[in-house]
Amino acid sequence: MFLGALDDHEVDFSNWSAFVQQGILYCSPNCSRPVVIPQLSGDPFKRSHLRREMFQQPVWWSDVWGWLCAVPLSPSFISPPFEPMCWKPEVEETWFRKSYHMREQDAKAWLEKEVLLFEATQKIRLRYRIPGNPPPRPSAFGYNRPHKSKATAWRMINMARDWFSIWMGFLSYLIAQTVNYANDPEDNAGLHCWYRLLLDRGFSDAWLSGLMGSTVNSFDAATPRAGIVMQLTEQQVAHPKIEWFLAHHIPVWFVWSKREEE
Repeated sequence: MFLGALDDHEVDFSNWSAFVQQGILYCSPNCSRPVVIPQLSGDPFKRSHLRREMFQQPVWWSDVWGWLCAVPLSPSFISPPFEPMCWKPEVEETWFRKSYHMREQDAKAWLEKEVLLFEATQKIRLRYRIPGNPPPRPSAFGYNRPHKSKATAWRMINMARDWFSIWMGFLSYLIAQTVNYANDPEDNAGLHCWYRLLLDRGFSDAWLSGLMGSTVNSFDAATPRAGIVMQLTEQQVAHPKIEWFLAHHIPVWFVWSKREEE
């Protein structure tokens, strides 16, 4: 049971939020925003017409998809390494193919950022053996492919840009989890273990410094995230402690039933 974990964390229980959905009572010690609890499901990405808006609600905990709790609701692309998404890319027409595509220079910049994000998540996840399956990559939306109409090209570009925020959430979760999986979260130089790992694997100081100051590494109330739904009476091996979610300002919702009362 996780109920005991709450006893060690300073929480004002008088300020808990609660609501009823389909006859089930849900309570939260750290979130009062209106939410809709989704149904339990398998792979959340095996759906048609994927878009960022599908991942703005709390998710049920699972070892492989629990990281979706860290998806930012208001991501910022202002700071490196996400600055190419701050400006509107150009869409060009290929007259002899009668197709439209993102300008090669812009597509190349986006793809470079995508590859770095993918490699960073892979290296952290594998090094610290953190459970979690990655989401589809932004290029799966075809921002770097030709399309039959300009409207379609723009739609895919906008969807891909939004999808970078899903990868922000994945990397945020992995970074936050290194505290639980690393033997020494910080080295003698004061660097976080994940920072040192990526630095040693060839990532530039500039890229990592930008990541440190971005939405990815912001774990305070100013960076709202999707949140998690759990049952206190059920436990899974890879489940972080309740205080971990609270410390990282990830909204937590509990099912409250007779089992929890007992």
